[in-house]
This record gives sequence, C-alpha cells and structure tokens, in this order.
Amino acid sequence: MLVLSYNHPQHTRECIESIVATNTQHPIILIHNGSEQKWIDQLKQQFPKIEHFTIQQNAGFSNGANLGLQHAFERFEWAIFFTNDTLARAIPAKLELAAGLYAPVIWRRKVGVIDSMGARFNPYQQKLWHCRSAKDFSAKSPFSYPYVPGTAFILHRDIWLAVGAFDESLHTYWEDVDFSVRVYRQHLKMGLFSEFELVHKVGKTCHKSAFYTNHLFQRNRKIISHRYNKLFQMFQNTRFKLFR
Repeated sequence: MLVLSYNHPQHTRECIESIVATNTQHPIILIHNGSEQKWIDQLKQQFPKIEHFTIQQNAGFSNGANLGLQHAFERFEWAIFFTNDTLARAIPAKLELAAGLYAPVIWRRKVGVIDSMGARFNPYQQKLWHCRSAKDFSAKSPFSYPYVPGTAFILHRDIWLAVGAFDESLHTYWEDVDFSVRVYRQHLKMGLFSEFELVHKVGKTCHKSAFYTNHLFQRNRKIISHRYNKLFQMFQNTRFKLFR
C-alpha cells in the first residue's frame, strides 16, 4: 500500500493509523513527496516499521505518484494507493480481481454520506462529477468517460505498463482523469471495488493554495478537456481546412 504525503504530518499520521487499524497484512510504503525534513524525521520516528520512500523535491502529484508506483511495482503486482488526507475504513485482505484500475467507495467526513463511487468526465462541457452509485459509474455514454479519482485507487502493474505513467506535465489535478481515459480507451478493466472504503477529508493538503486550486486546476481542465473532446478536435480540423 502506498500513502502519498506532502508535509501535513498530522494528516499522514492519521491516515497510516487508520490503515493499521484495519488489520491489513499489506506492507505500507509512505512516499515523502518533497516534504520538509523535519516532518520526514517525525514520521519515521512515529512509524519505524513501515517503509519510507523519500523524494527530495516535490514536482506535483503526478511525479510523486509515478515514482511511488514505479517503486512498488518492482516488487508487487498490485498497488493500493492513498493520498494522506484520507482515512481507511475497509481494505480487502486479498485482491482476487482481474488486472485493472479500481475505484473505492469514498465517504465524506460525516460518515453516512457517500462522496464518490468513481466519477465521470464530460470533455465537451469541461465538467467532472462524482458518481453516487455503481450504476452511474458504469453507465454507457457517448458524451462522458468514467474515471477513477486519484484520491485513492487500486491498480495492477499490467495496466500501468500498458498505458504508461501519469502525465507529469500536468503537475497536479486532472492527471487521474487523463490516466483513466487512457485505460478506458484501450478497453482495459476499470471498475468499482466496494470492499475498499475510506473517508476523504477533501483537499486538506493544497486547497488553501491558489497555485493549485486556481492556476493548475483550471489550466489542466482546459488541457485535458481539449485533449479528449472529439467535437473540439473536429472543429479544429474543419477550421484548418477552411483557412489553408
């Protein structure tokens, strides 16, 4: 299991403690994604029995997730991935699944209200929304793609090797959408795994930074929406032919 951490040691501590409390036998790898050394030292002291994987400089979610996944897949077939602003509720002891990308059931902090069971992306409207049921996530639509939010997911090494890593040019936000669409368009397995449950604290690590919430989120919304919007691509091609 991978936990991606960038500073905020209190959230990381609570996340790891929640994982341990599920009595899971999966080994835990804490990815220090450019965190300050004092927080790394603190967490190493608090959790000496888990593996600590340190990245010296933070280059965004995409880079941290890629390096952590690459490290894990050198030894394991599966990766159960968490961001550090989550709390585990249920973790499957065994992953008897077809090789694929799987979304968990994510609850809001007030337990009893589902935050997501997977999500969907409409590139024409440049819109994302969380699904509240397995039916919504698996619905067939010519206008939207299913995607697995980067908050937490289960990923098999074969999928990683087939579609490639997260797009590091995005830095943070929408890389999960891009990765999921690549999985979907290659007709690889993507689904919901209801035995994997967690609570999301919702953006506790970077929501106070305008660089993330304004610049990166809105920039990447346009990049990824244009990348996968067939109508946009058709318009661009038509315009090119008209003005040649």
